[in-house]
Amino acid sequence: RTYREIDAKSTLDFRCVCVYTVRMKPRSKAQPFRVWFVGAHAVGKSTLAELTARNYNLPYISEQARIVLAERLQPDFDRLRLDVAETSRYQKEVMRRQIATEQQLLKTGYVSDRAFDNLAYAAKHAEGVAAIAQLPETRRYIRDLCQTVRQRRGVVFFVRPLPSYSADGMRAQGDLHLAGVHAIDGMVQLLLELGDGRGPVPYVPVETACPKMRQRLVEEVLAPYLGRRAAKR
Repeated sequence: RTYREIDAKSTLDFRCVCVYTVRMKPRSKAQPFRVWFVGAHAVGKSTLAELTARNYNLPYISEQARIVLAERLQPDFDRLRLDVAETSRYQKEVMRRQIATEQQLLKTGYVSDRAFDNLAYAAKHAEGVAAIAQLPETRRYIRDLCQTVRQRRGVVFFVRPLPSYSADGMRAQGDLHLAGVHAIDGMVQLLLELGDGRGPVPYVPVETACPKMRQRLVEEVLAPYLGRRAAKR
């Protein structure tokens, strides 16, 4: 794999303090670089992605599911999911929008809140997830993402569940249950392990709940690629 977790030790509580030793090969800093944060909802993914984009002065791609939902003027996930066919169309549009938005930023690089992990939600709440996954544009996207990470032109951070969750106004109430979060987390991991059919997606797990240690892990992983984070203005 492009990078590998060599050692993970906890000094007090594994959820709060983790020491990671990561070995990676450097790359040319002149190339556009892409960073993805994937995982279940309510795990702190968006917060970490926004912070990373700001620290490295990279364009930020916000979660497309939120944008598509707002455009549909349907703020209630619970009501939306009563119509399975509509949910399927919604998830297909989210995948299409994710691909299109990333394509627009290929020359600059970016930090993205999510990648193809919305397929986990399509599998749970919609029908026809296989059809979405087998679309030519989806298959090309997954293949390109895998190739990008293997060639050290990008990094995938897999943010794991936290001990507690909070409502953000953009989730169905059932999604905030511990079992629901872990169900999506497991499906996202399966998607990463399946990869593009040629091998899994190399990823860096973010398993500590401590915000400071999360940020430090991201910085250490990105240092060989992007250098140290940009100075605060």
